[in-house]
Parts: sequence; structure tokens; C-alpha cells
Amino acid sequence: MPTELSMPPMLGNAGLICSRVEAGGALRATARCLRELHAHGICHGDVKQRNVVRHMDGGWILCDMDA
Repeated sequence: MPTELSMPPMLGNAGLICSRVEAGGALRATARCLRELHAHGICHGDVKQRNVVRHMDGGWILCDMDA
């Protein structure tokens, strides 16, 4: 069953997860981002669905939409 992750309107349809494969890619990218942050002693502190954003180039970004 496809999982849909809604993203900010500025990303349009590029922010939607349409399959489990894409969801897995988002999860792996988020883990890599967190590993890098933690390696530098930084704690994100607000990892949630709306803070994992697909870039227009197809990559994934971990951000803080409430900052």
C-alpha cells in the first residue's frame, strides 16, 4: 500500500512519497543526516514527517520547518 507524505507547497508533487521504496530511501537519507549531525555533536531534536523534505533533484533533506 503506498504511503503519502505531504510536503510544503513550494516543493509541489516532488515532496510526495509514492511507494515503500521511496519511503525507505527517505528513511536511509534521514539516518545518514542524523549520523553526520551526531558525529559533529549536534542533536536535531525535532525529527518528524514534515521535516524530511524531498528536494526537486530527487534527494532528501532533513530540515526544521518550525525553526
